[in-house]
Amino acid sequence: MSQMARVPQLQQLSNIKSKEIPLSKIYGFGSDGAASMTSMGNGVAGRLLAENPAMVHIHCIAHRLALCTSQAANAIDYMKDYQSTITSIFYYFKASSVRVNRITAIQELLDEPILKCNEVHEVRWLPYYKAIETIYRTYGSLVSYMSEMGASDAKAKGFAKKLSQFSFVFVTHMLLSILSIVTELCLLFQKKDLDPALVDVNVKHALRELQKHRDHATSSEGLSGKPGSYIEEFLLKGVVTRQQENWYRPVIQD
Repeated sequence: MSQMARVPQLQQLSNIKSKEIPLSKIYGFGSDGAASMTSMGNGVAGRLLAENPAMVHIHCIAHRLALCTSQAANAIDYMKDYQSTITSIFYYFKASSVRVNRITAIQELLDEPILKCNEVHEVRWLPYYKAIETIYRTYGSLVSYMSEMGASDAKAKGFAKKLSQFSFVFVTHMLLSILSIVTELCLLFQKKDLDPALVDVNVKHALRELQKHRDHATSSEGLSGKPGSYIEEFLLKGVVTRQQENWYRPVIQD
């Protein structure tokens, strides 16, 4: 373990000792799952277990949910590209108050919410959900701004092209449907008064909802009668036809 990686665990142990708490009397330890915390060698958990083998180490369930979700997303190449686009849009506006003022004016003109693009955090799904929700709710003004500025701004031209792609629009709707389920579960896990009995029930419910999207996301019939489904909203805007490699493209009717 590097010296930099050891800093957090040394601070944790120092905090414990400063409170004059005997390590042999610590029977429970929860962490975010970082190696500096969980290592059985020089990690905090390892040091505590050496003093008290009966101690129980728990990897925070909210962190585990975020990690498994981000790792699942990392297995899909386009998700990396999508996240990169969202992040780039955030920094594009962050770098210029003039750009922010201009898109705010367009949002007012189009009667859209006055929202700023948010930064994406790979393993923090509430900010990730908020960032994508902002893209969804201000999509019209984003496309209008990028298209207008594209004539003189190469970055804006590139963003306009990305935002107009079928894959970007579809993934935005898909992620809103999926991340709303994950975010709700994550917020439940972070409650101070969480009843442990509710964990299993809510995890199973979330899995059932996610499986519905996995099995029926490409069928308007599969999600019929499910109010608030962003995927259903997307599919109902056009007729979906099956193409090669199970990819679905909308054919918008006049």
